[in-house]
Amino acid sequence: MKKQFYVLAMMFLAVSFILPSCNHDDDPVMEYEFSVSNEDKVLTTTSLGQNFSVNVISTLNGTRIGFEIVSFPEWAVAEINLASLSVEVSENLLREGRTGKVIIKQVESGKTIEIQIEQGEVKDKANLESQFAVKTYKIKVISPEITGYEKAPEYKWYEVAEDGKESLLAETKDLAFIRENARKYKLKFHIKDGNVEETLYTEVTVSGPETPYSEKIAKVYEYTPAPGWRVSSYGNAGSTKEMVIETVENRLAADQFVSLGDFGGYIIFGFDHTVINKPDLRDFRITSSTGKTNNTRPGVIMVSYDTNGNGEADDEWYEIAGSEYHHVQTVRGIDITYYKPTEPLENFQMGDNYLKWTTNKEEEGYITKKMIPDASPVYPLWYRGNQEEQITFKNLTKLRSTIVMNGMFPDQSSDANYKPFDYGYACNVGDANKVGTSIDIAWAVDGDGKYVNLPGIDFVKVYTGTFIERGMYYGEADSDIKNAYDLHMIGETIETIKP
Repeated sequence: MKKQFYVLAMMFLAVSFILPSCNHDDDPVMEYEFSVSNEDKVLTTTSLGQNFSVNVISTLNGTRIGFEIVSFPEWAVAEINLASLSVEVSENLLREGRTGKVIIKQVESGKTIEIQIEQGEVKDKANLESQFAVKTYKIKVISPEITGYEKAPEYKWYEVAEDGKESLLAETKDLAFIRENARKYKLKFHIKDGNVEETLYTEVTVSGPETPYSEKIAKVYEYTPAPGWRVSSYGNAGSTKEMVIETVENRLAADQFVSLGDFGGYIIFGFDHTVINKPDLRDFRITSSTGKTNNTRPGVIMVSYDTNGNGEADDEWYEIAGSEYHHVQTVRGIDITYYKPTEPLENFQMGDNYLKWTTNKEEEGYITKKMIPDASPVYPLWYRGNQEEQITFKNLTKLRSTIVMNGMFPDQSSDANYKPFDYGYACNVGDANKVGTSIDIAWAVDGDGKYVNLPGIDFVKVYTGTFIERGMYYGEADSDIKNAYDLHMIGETIETIKP
């Protein structure tokens, strides 16, 4: 028994030497790392939103381990994408900034990281004055103050009736507002750019004028005729420009015609109010002396409205695109220069080359002395300065002439030879033809031939649109005008035609 105990004791000692002792200091170290870079701890974006990709380090003793998303704002959706965290911050539609947190957790260690989200306020802002005032038949340009809205803004203006019904007025940033009736008008302005939009309201008080408006020409701003057989009756060598304009204004006030001379000669006149461009209606009429007995002598019409509000005819001009605008024989962009004769008319014989002209199309020629001296062209004697010896009319549209000649006279033997244009010109048909003498502002086009939507017009320019000799007895086919009328103010309703 003692021997057995001894053997067991020896075996225990042997095992004790073989097995290592239990020492906790030799256990392996569990090293966790869970971090993001300092720049990713705060994500900053504008109101438009942004997508972020955040690199997340999550390891145990250098080996990648998983992490999870604990929470995030509903406007900053977070998702795990392999070893990174994606955060999609949506557009801020609020008028103030916002902040939030994305919290992630390392599963094994329980460590957490908070990522701050800071989104700026909406910078897009529109302001509109609450009240405006304007007179009847005058344009008030209403311009909201816009900040931002730089992507693809859409604008809409509405007139709001008393019953709340809305009618669309324009789809532009600024509204050119004009009315003929004095009262208050409620307007609605809506702007939208992507998901950001605003609606603003204003009120316009329209009152009547202190002095009643005139339905006819109120002022002549310029009168610059080309040489012509009738222009000498408006001034002479001793006249000033102001004296000639006064003479012309007096003639128009008496409904007496004023000749514009040959091709390019013009007059600029205005109303004491804005002629409103009404949908589907013709808006103003120009009268003249033309008729079947003295041929159609069409004048090109240009219109303008007082954009800068200074009361002067110095704004952009638009051509009324009449029926001949696209005709193959219509020529645009012509500059023509007339030269003052160096000798008096009496030194020339009938048929002699008397007055020279040239164009920018490499054309040149002479206007001849007529059988009747009074029918020969006269260079305007009141011109001074650089116009005293020659005068140039620029960027003209030249129309074809429909005058039928029979030898040295226009052939007026048949009504079939009287061929006025369909619409859109001055001095084209007789005054009895109220439709043919009436013009729709909606026919106006810019320099590229594109129709423009003018709210109304303040100024009109008319120039002689043809360039033709009418034989040895008649003078040039000069355009003339007697007056112009606002059709809406005189209560005439004439439907338009669509070009």
